Amino acid sequence: MRRKRFSFPGTLLRIEMMVQESPENPPWLKAHAASGGVVIHVLAQPKASRNEVVGPHGDRLKIRVAAPPVEGAANEELLRFLGKTLGVPGSRLELIRGASAKQKDVRVSGLALADVYRILSGDSS
Repeated sequence: MRRKRFSFPGTLLRIEMMVQESPENPPWLKAHAASGGVVIHVLAQPKASRNEVVGPHGDRLKIRVAAPPVEGAANEELLRFLGKTLGVPGSRLELIRGASAKQKDVRVSGLALADVYRILSGDSS
């Protein structure tokens, strides 16, 4: 559980909320029972200055990819970056939806949901 504060400039209004982020319930990460893997719901931003995980963006995980969206280059770079970040070979990653869209679903085999969450969310615990 984490405390988030919101303030609105020019007003006295301030809101404080307790927000729970846990490996059991991030909207951008789902267990895939059929393959025993994990599906990451990604919002890809191609042609960025560098590859990086930005963080949650709605119900997706926003990832910036340096490659342009031409002839699948951004998809290949996304899978390469995720493989390197998660420490898994490319054979364990599969783009299952969104080959020509910014919203993509990537299946990761061989890692538990909690491990993928910990790595991609930057949680060092």
